[in-house]
Amino acid sequence: LRDHLVAESPGLAVDLAPGPERPPGGGPSLLVTPLCTMDCDPATERARLASLHPGVTLDQVLDATGFRLAVREPLAKTPPPTLEELVILRSLDPDGLLSDGVGR
Repeated sequence: LRDHLVAESPGLAVDLAPGPERPPGGGPSLLVTPLCTMDCDPATERARLASLHPGVTLDQVLDATGFRLAVREPLAKTPPPTLEELVILRSLDPDGLLSDGVGR
């Protein structure tokens, strides 16, 4: 992936290019949200939907995204988290604000 990621929304364009505050080599290579994962389209350097989390539809993601989102083909399903990953996620979000009750 490139060293930066660009996301656009009406009235907003975010370029996550490396700068003095970023570590060498990089911008993000993967964005993880409560609905999906996004990667960077190497041709356009823009955010691209990479996978849908279990139980989430493409329409839900598109409705919740504030910018035009490319969709990777083929669109994958995010594998369910392992028990170890769930423990880590729950330690980072003890009140379950991001889980929306999933898995609890």
